[in-house]
Amino acid sequence: MNLLFLLFFLYFFFEFVYFTFFCRRTKFKFSSYFTLFFFSRFRDFFEIKLYRFILVHAKIYKIYKSNMLGWR
Repeated sequence: MNLLFLLFFLYFFFEFVYFTFFCRRTKFKFSSYFTLFFFSRFRDFFEIKLYRFILVHAKIYKIYKSNMLGWR
């Protein structure tokens, strides 16, 4: 079961990295939508629901980054 989870995680992670780096040609940034999809779909594997923790930090990072660059 752990191997299956690892394969799913690697598949979705590398799809996300490929899309971010090669299709959009931007710097790596954490997508809260990707995180929500991944951890809500596979949250049965986790004893603690980590997707809420990661989403909160991804949103804080997004707000902090936009304030640093002067975006609205």
